[in-house]
Amino acid sequence: MIDIVLNSPVTLYDRPPERFRKLDQHERQMFLEKLSKKYTEVLDLLEDEKSRAGMLISSTSWTEDEDFSVLLSALKGLVLLYEYESTILKSK
Repeated sequence: MIDIVLNSPVTLYDRPPERFRKLDQHERQMFLEKLSKKYTEVLDLLEDEKSRAGMLISSTSWTEDEDFSVLLSALKGLVLLYEYESTILKSK
């Protein structure tokens, strides 16, 4: 049996293990090359290093009962904002 102590709350953090870190440029290149063998869409990320293209990776697999529309709508909004700001900066 587990005793629950209501007077001593414990904070739990959802953080990745230390082994998860940002890839350096060489590691990124190798990862994308390996991934492009299975997913040809990744080739766009390899061909133009200065491209603003990106990749969204979800922590869960997608199924029809999961609604990613909120996330995708937000990403579309960010793209529009970026394009708008880029246009303004170029006109100055």
